[in-house]
Formats: sequence, structure tokens, C-alpha cells
Amino acid sequence: WISFLVVPLCLAAGLLWPLAPLLANQLWMWAVPQLQWFVALARQVSDLGIAFDRAILPPGFWPVAALAAGMLLVLLPTGLRLRLPGVVLMLAPWLHNPDPPPLRVTVLDVGQGLAVVVETRRHRLVYDAGPFYSERFNAGTAIVAPYLSWRGIHRLDAVVISHSDNDHAGGALPLMTAVPTERLLVDPLLVERLGDLSQTAEVCREGVAWRWDGVDFRVLSPRPPYPENDNNRSCVLQIRLGEIKVLLPGDIEREAEQALLTRRTQLGLEENITLLVAPHHGSNTSSSRAFIEHLRPRHVVFSSGYRHHFGHPHQRVISRYRRVGSEPWNTAHSGALQFVWNRRGELKIFPERERVRRFWHW
Repeated sequence: WISFLVVPLCLAAGLLWPLAPLLANQLWMWAVPQLQWFVALARQVSDLGIAFDRAILPPGFWPVAALAAGMLLVLLPTGLRLRLPGVVLMLAPWLHNPDPPPLRVTVLDVGQGLAVVVETRRHRLVYDAGPFYSERFNAGTAIVAPYLSWRGIHRLDAVVISHSDNDHAGGALPLMTAVPTERLLVDPLLVERLGDLSQTAEVCREGVAWRWDGVDFRVLSPRPPYPENDNNRSCVLQIRLGEIKVLLPGDIEREAEQALLTRRTQLGLEENITLLVAPHHGSNTSSSRAFIEHLRPRHVVFSSGYRHHFGHPHQRVISRYRRVGSEPWNTAHSGALQFVWNRRGELKIFPERERVRRFWHW
């Protein structure tokens, strides 16, 4: 459409302008609606929700290469007798369907905010949905939903919104509008802001627990009477699969950390955590020395904005984690981070920036 309609009219108008400006103007006037119609059609196609995701084609280089090679063989002359191998190659991406890993945790890059996707073999959970900036852009529909579509996820078993701050809760409603959700757990004081969804929302509070595909989920905090501080009302979610332990603490600060440590035995707060998403993006108001020394996480992720004015993560906080042997990760530099455990409990980490490195990355 662009190559054969819009561009030729514009080029012809440009050449004719010195000689016949009226005719050139007319050609440009013909090009304008062509471009407008194209944009309108593109929007209509986008609204259909068609996604080239894992439900259509498994992601990765080799499935696409096999499909392309198969199509090429099918289109070759019949006498070469290569059409049957071509059909086999085209079917190969769907024939290879490996078992999903028992646990996959993805910390998405939503700038200064948080959005985490947790996948077991047959269940999917989103913890926080990033910020809402305007009616035109929010992390829920611009980042989280496209990632879910790429993973072949078209419904969610649960959405957990840790607390009401925009950088955690802003994208939640748009996300749940785009992706059907079975269960919603939210900050106690956020329920009243959910409108129609408040009828089905559950209060995220200490003691709520469930089990999916052998993976245990437990809410450690908050508990009544709920703190007035928004950050300390964060829903702290602990995930465990055998010796694999993951902690998602939202934006809790030192006061809430100390409360967890005081009641760690009753709550079942784990030690030697495998993966911790740092409280409050690595703010110096969180990640107290006592909290870090109890958890001793093997990996700690700071979900923060690149060169954000808050200055997260704080250098003192990074130093505290390094002292206990933690390996720090930062979405501002690595992009999204996938932590994938196989059946033997072996961990592979996929920083998106390295996985899809481009020449303009430094």
C-alpha cells in the first residue's frame, strides 16, 4: 500500500512541483487519504487481537526457520519432489512440544515500577502490573499483556496487586480488561477503588495460601490492623517448590520487614532464598541488614527505571546484598529477567537485553 500508492504519488508530486505546482498539490491530496485509510485499516486489524504467539507458532529462531524453509520447498517446481519434506518442515514446530518447566518467574522491565509473571506447569499468576501513565499508555496493556500473548497465555489464574501505588497497581485494571482473570487479590484499602471488580476481589492478607502443580504460594503480610503506610500494606507473597524459594515483598519498608522477622517462625518466612525481588526497588528505606542476613538471597532483582530521579537501587543497599553473597540484577540494565527452573531444580537465567542484543545496545 505504501510502496505502490502513497510513495509514488508523493515522489511524483515532488518532481512536478517546480513545473506544475497545482498538479503536484493534487497528487499530494490524493496521497493523504491513502495514508489515512492505511492507518485506519491497521487499527482495525490491531483491534481484532490477532497475535503471532506460541498458540500459533512456538517462539524462537529454529521454529521460524523450519517454517520458512518448509514453505520454500513447497513452492519449488513439482519435478524436484521436495514438497513432502517441505510439509514435514512446516509441521515440525508444532510436533516439538516439550514439557513446560515446573517454575518460571519473569520480572518484566516496566521502568520505575513492578510487574512479575509466575508460571507453573498449568497455572499463571501476575504480581503487580506496572504504572499507568495516560489513557494512551499503561504497562498493563503495553508491556504485560503483549508478553503474556507472546508466551501463549490468554487467561490468568490469579492477579495479585501488592498495594495501591501507581507504579504497582496502575496497569492492573487495563490488564484485566485485556486478559480474563480468575482470581484477584489486592491491598485491603484498594478494594473500594476497583469499582465493579470489588465484588470479586479478595483481600490479600496473612495466611492466604494455595498450591498449584506442586508449587506452594503463601501470603505472609499484611495482617489486621492494617498499617496506614501504603508501602507497609504490601502483599508479601512467598513461593516454594522444594528447595526453590522465591519472595515477592512489594514495597515494604524496614518496619514491615522487622514485623516479618519477629514472626518468622509462625509465618514460615524462609531462609536462604533463591530469588528475591528487592523491596521498594532497592530504596534505602528497605532491605535492612537484619532482613537481608535472614533471607541471604542467591539472586536479588531491582525493578527500577533507568537513571530515575529516585536513584533506585541505592548503592548502600546493593552493598548489603553483596556482603551476603547475593548476585544483583537490575531491569534498568538487563531488561526483563526470566528465571527458569527445570525438573532437577537447575536454574537458567535469561536477561532479555542479552537474549535479543542489538548493535545499538552498549
